Amino acid sequence: MSEILEIDKLENFPHPRDNENLRGLDTAQQALFDGFMSSKMHHAWIISGQKGIGKATLAYKFAQFILEFKNPDNVRAAGLTSLTPNFNAISAQQVRARSHPSLFVLKRAYNDKTKKFGQNINIENVRKAEQFINKTVEKGGWRVIIIDSADDLNISSANALLKSLEEPPQNTVFLIISSLPAKLLPTIRSRCRMLKLPDLDEQVISQLLQTYHVEMNAEERDIILFLGQGSFARVLEVIDVEGLEIYKKMLALLYQIPQISRDDIHKLGSELALKAVESKYIFFTEQYLAILSRLIKFISLGEAADAHMPLPNVEIKLFNHLKAHFTLDALFSLWESSEQKFRINAAFNMDKKQTIITEFLNLEKLAK
Repeated sequence: MSEILEIDKLENFPHPRDNENLRGLDTAQQALFDGFMSSKMHHAWIISGQKGIGKATLAYKFAQFILEFKNPDNVRAAGLTSLTPNFNAISAQQVRARSHPSLFVLKRAYNDKTKKFGQNINIENVRKAEQFINKTVEKGGWRVIIIDSADDLNISSANALLKSLEEPPQNTVFLIISSLPAKLLPTIRSRCRMLKLPDLDEQVISQLLQTYHVEMNAEERDIILFLGQGSFARVLEVIDVEGLEIYKKMLALLYQIPQISRDDIHKLGSELALKAVESKYIFFTEQYLAILSRLIKFISLGEAADAHMPLPNVEIKLFNHLKAHFTLDALFSLWESSEQKFRINAAFNMDKKQTIITEFLNLEKLAK
């Protein structure tokens, strides 16, 4: 049997429902445990935080815990004081096999005809969740709905979800995963308890890299972890797309300000414009905007930057060079126009090489 393709699974790593290596989120786990042990657990939680820190893994772990123990008395009888499901329990095995009758997962589905994942969670998917909610569960049991992620809802499906959140049946809990909770409907946010997950610290990410036998050059480790910005998935992305090399080439071009070599710009544009390396182009756009953001903050903080911004030495040297060539107003305007341009170009599949060339030329024009 061929493997089922899923939008929420990293290649060569366990799916969140199979993952028992949840680290760095002890406070969030305790908040969910305490909520379950209270007399009136909130019926809907928004589990938020950046991508790749364990939001879905936490949601599945909590789902397994609820479906196994059903009520606080059973938890107390087991002598548990933290979120500790038995991964060998029948209910946990059913969750991993995607066959538990009391768990529904709402996410973008893979289309066998187009060979692509849907752009959104559409209203038909939400209606299936509504049908699930109305089904009878065993006495004392729970219905658990995981939405991974709510960022993929369109306006119609978001409004349909809102109706389900307003008056859910007893013993129903929604675990709503979001990397951008501020963009969710205010009416959805107002009906949920927010659980903001922190970024993972470098020690936790290092432990996960060791657990999954991910190797990297010791000399490059610190920069790769920095580019990961507290996300295990992003660290893996940096490694997978050879992001460190792209980052170094970007810095080399920026060091040339106020006049950048046209040959160097065209060379980078050609490397990143190929369809086969689209992930590298996406990495470039994300890192370019991130560098601009850090430069803006560095200049804004002035002499206090060293104390408040843990930057690698290569960026400190670069920013000290660039601050003499740009005003904050110019950088703010550039960031806004670049972010908009990248979004439009991605939506309409415009020429990637020309986008890169234009970006660096615009940067050069703004330099004093």
